[in-house]
Amino acid sequence: MKQNLIIFRKWAVAFSAAFFITSLLNAAGNNFVWEDFELGASYWAAGVEGGAMSGGLISPDFPSHGKFGYRGRFSFPKGGGKADFTTHQVGDLTGGTALTLDVYNSSKTPMTLMMVVKQGSAWLWCQSPEKDIKPGWTKDVVFDLTTLQTATGKTLKDLAQMMQLSLIFQSKEAGDGYLYIDNLRLAGADPNKVVMVRAEEMAAGSPVTITGFEDGT
Repeated sequence: MKQNLIIFRKWAVAFSAAFFITSLLNAAGNNFVWEDFELGASYWAAGVEGGAMSGGLISPDFPSHGKFGYRGRFSFPKGGGKADFTTHQVGDLTGGTALTLDVYNSSKTPMTLMMVVKQGSAWLWCQSPEKDIKPGWTKDVVFDLTTLQTATGKTLKDLAQMMQLSLIFQSKEAGDGYLYIDNLRLAGADPNKVVMVRAEEMAAGSPVTITGFEDGT
């Protein structure tokens, strides 16, 4: 009986500690998957500057979470170019601290990745520092939402009314292949205020932008 009581007390202490830690994490802000492309629709599109980029589509080729990710095919000439994945459905990121995602680069071309947001009715341009993207997987790429800079070097304070978010890949080398993104996670923001594809909307038939299939695959 005493041994059972000791085991119960140890379990109770461990449970209380786990509950306390979880409460602290929840108090610090929500951490949730914003987009994992598992519902067969998305608010994302693909574009390019200096080269060619086929329209983005949901793909089962290289998911990092679940069965699907989002891809675009790029082709850069000598001197390189830029390719981007963009969504105009962001919403209110108030309280947001970080955006984390996984990237797969099918080419041998090294790149950098920068996040750009456009905020408010003036579509104020703000950007992050660049991250290195190597060939193959680069997982858990983290962008700090609290240090986004305007063109004049000021830190963006207001994360409400986000009009657009772009993930911009850039290389100074020629190359072609596919870029994949998946498992986009937000920390700190309120999931009820962020625009995202939701299962209940799909079931109810709410209007959702379906990804294009411009490259015929």
